[in-house]
Amino acid sequence: MICPYCNNQMKKGEVQSTRMIYWQPEEATAGVNKIRYSKHGVEKHGGMVLSPPQMNIISKPLIGYHCSSCKKVIIDY
Repeated sequence: MICPYCNNQMKKGEVQSTRMIYWQPEEATAGVNKIRYSKHGVEKHGGMVLSPPQMNIISKPLIGYHCSSCKKVIIDY
């Protein structure tokens, strides 16, 4: 997907929530360690935290595209 703000290529991934809302790249969503429980765990796998940690924010993953140039995430719902 092309970023509508800067026209650079965006990276496909998922927006998820556990104790925080975060985006992680598509290649990090496969396998046993799909859910990350800490900011460090998310960032270690190439993701980024979108909200501060809170309690009880659980939802199913949404497809989202991240632009590293202008720091935007576009989510399909």
